[in-house]
Amino acid sequence: MKDITPLILKYQKQISEQVNQGQSLFSCPENVRNYINILAEVYAYTESVIPRKLIPLTIFDLDGISREKSDSVPIRQEVALAAKEEVCGYCWGRSFSKLAPLEDDPDRDAKMMKMSKMTNRRENCRNVVIYGDSLWAVGRSFVASLIMKEAIKTRMRSGHTTQTYDWVDFGQLVKLAFSKEPEEEAALDNYCNRDWMVVDDITRMGLYPQRPTFYSTQFKCKIHDFFNTRYSSKKVTIFVFRFNHKDVMGEIEDWYGHSVISVIQDSLTCTIALS
Repeated sequence: MKDITPLILKYQKQISEQVNQGQSLFSCPENVRNYINILAEVYAYTESVIPRKLIPLTIFDLDGISREKSDSVPIRQEVALAAKEEVCGYCWGRSFSKLAPLEDDPDRDAKMMKMSKMTNRRENCRNVVIYGDSLWAVGRSFVASLIMKEAIKTRMRSGHTTQTYDWVDFGQLVKLAFSKEPEEEAALDNYCNRDWMVVDDITRMGLYPQRPTFYSTQFKCKIHDFFNTRYSSKKVTIFVFRFNHKDVMGEIEDWYGHSVISVIQDSLTCTIALS
């Protein structure tokens, strides 16, 4: 992930001017300054990690109409409602009916933050599998963004400011796994160590990298080790499949080793269907 220091400084300036009547950050009381610093980090990580179009969207926008791309298609209402319930249960430990009255509440963010279960999800390594058997945009990345934004917000809680986050397309992980360049091997290690990570845009075609046979064993070992390390270290992975992964479990294990299957089949893993 790129250096977000400039973004943090930008948001520190903006927030301090808003809450301190135009005064600089350093003129604020220490407790206010600490609050501004952490809030600026939340905004900076959100801007850096979450796809731009998805940043303003909330759980109240999950209605079956994808806002990710112009080629999006609506999904059945019952599918959207079930996905919404899964997200609410994962992030806040409540049904959507308990959250719905907060939609227009001016203190909504603070109240929902108090309900947040993201600390528990991180401590217990509650991985997530999001899937939709469609080549079109049906809200998969949107759902992933809702969960990741809630994870980032936990920085506001004591003891969470060292957590790290990232978002990577699966094709990029494949590219890094095949590479022998030191810089790209280091990049793969960095992804491996993120506390929260979205692995987006996993397609059927992406399951079968076009590489010579002699690469396959090395590649499989790298990907297996990557996800096995994350799994054993209790780093949360959010998989985003553009197909029903249950149809090709054997192929997934053949190419990537059992660690990916371990994540998918873990009893604690939250599965969210969008088809």
